[in-house]
Amino acid sequence: CLLVALEDRFADTLSEIIQERILPGTTIISDLWRSYNTLSQLGYRHLTVNHSVNFVDPVTFATTNQIEYLWKHVKNCNKRVNGTARNLLQSHLIELMWRYEFKDEIFGKLL
Repeated sequence: CLLVALEDRFADTLSEIIQERILPGTTIISDLWRSYNTLSQLGYRHLTVNHSVNFVDPVTFATTNQIEYLWKHVKNCNKRVNGTARNLLQSHLIELMWRYEFKDEIFGKLL
């Protein structure tokens, strides 16, 4: 799971972040947002889901349900604290990624 606060969603911005933080050969599942079109050319296994047709690709079984659920959780957490200052957003995302990763053993990881 990777959450990064971005200034924009242009292909160059996304490609730079992805190449910095995700190993080539990794499978990336996305919707058909145009900015993801170059992922295969960058060495990633890129699976897509066309949400206007289905939510699970019938051939590859790719789905974006997990990240969409996580993003919904991020937005709900943000609403509970009356929003997040832009300069603190990445810190909040890091905390949420940590909580997501260690959800079953949070107390033990703090010790």
